[in-house]
Formats: sequence, C-alpha cells, structure tokens
Amino acid sequence: MPNNTIRLILILGSLAIAGILFFQAFWVIKTFDTKEEDFNQQVMIALRQVAEKIADYNQTDLPKNNLIQRRSSNYYSVNVNSAIDANILEDFLIRSFNELSIHTDFEYAVYDCASDNLVYGNYCSLTEDDDTYERSEDLPKFDDLIYYFVVKFPSRKSFLINDMRVTVLISVLSFLAIASFMYAIWFIVRQKQLTDLQKDFINNMTHEFKTPIASIKIASGVLMGADQVADDERLSK
Repeated sequence: MPNNTIRLILILGSLAIAGILFFQAFWVIKTFDTKEEDFNQQVMIALRQVAEKIADYNQTDLPKNNLIQRRSSNYYSVNVNSAIDANILEDFLIRSFNELSIHTDFEYAVYDCASDNLVYGNYCSLTEDDDTYERSEDLPKFDDLIYYFVVKFPSRKSFLINDMRVTVLISVLSFLAIASFMYAIWFIVRQKQLTDLQKDFINNMTHEFKTPIASIKIASGVLMGADQVADDERLSK
C-alpha cells in the first residue's frame, strides 16, 4: 500500500477518534448537567413539602415569595413564618428525601432569632456507608430572612457521579477501546517502518553485491577471450 494512502488513512482515523472523544466528553458533561438539574428539582420539591408540613404543624401560612432559595450548588435556605422545632424538622427532611429517592447525606441548621445565629442541627446520613464525616463550619446566615432553616448536601457531587455509574462505565470502556485501537495502529505503523527499513537494507546490499560481481564477470569474459588463456587448460580453469 502506498505511503500516501496510509498517511491519509491515519489522518482520517485520528480525526474520527478525536471526534468520538469529543462527543463522549460532551455526552458525559451533558448527562451530569441533566442529573444536577433533576437533583435540584427533587430537592426543591422535598423542601417545599417540608415547609408545608411545618406550616401545617404550626398552623401558619407560608410566604408567597422566596420560599426556597438555592444559595449555592449544594446549599439551600427555606423561609417559613413560624418558629422551627429542630427535631420535627429532621424527621420531616428525612421522610421527604426518602420519598423522592434523594439518598445522600445532608446537614441542616435553624436560625435562632434570639441569638441571631444559625444553630447547627445535625448531620444525617441516608446511605449505608460508615465513613466518618466532618461538620461544616461555613453555613452562612441571611439577613433578608427571619424564620428559616438551611440544608447543605456535602456529598452532592459524589452522589451525582455515583448515579451516573452506567454512563461513566460506558465512557471508560469506550476510552479503553479507543486506546487499544490507537496502540494497534501505532504497532502496525511501527512494523511497516521496520519492514521498509529491512527492504531498503536488502536492496542496498544487493546493489552493492551486484556491482563487483558484474565487474568480475566482465573481466573474466575479457580474459576468456584471450588466446593464451584458451590454449592453457590450467589457466582457463
């Protein structure tokens, strides 16, 4: 196969591999964004249910605006119009999260109007892992709210990645398949280079041998035409 054809095939194959890797990465990122959006919606629904349960328990009305605010990627504040019992809040949170299949650890705190501080509630583990946890020290309060509680999901990212384990597995297998294909291509190209090198070496050696042999043949032909050689049997041999 001509070298130009092989070079063209390699270029097209490299572009195809680059395209596959690009779309694979885009697919994984898009899937993660979708999972993150679904997680946020489920959390919003669960926290609204908790707020409604607290309002029913305290026989008060919920605020019309800014009931639930997402302060960061894993930090939420829930505004209510009445005092909050931490023990009842924890039970409501666990029940609502389990109902909506939000099986990830969370921690919560309740704002205390008297001390003007967030009173840390608890770290609740909804998984079967026995890993130790570190209590968060960065639970900010908000001056625009009066009666509210906050919820943080410290393991949100790992929970989303674990929920994408099938997608991640497919991506890893695809990457391994592409890596194997690239290694096979490199090995074939390397073998062709060695074959071409061997062929060039044999051709060069053959040429180098042909030159003196041809000279010897011409010289022997001239000598065989001489009368002295033809008449002398020993010299002819």
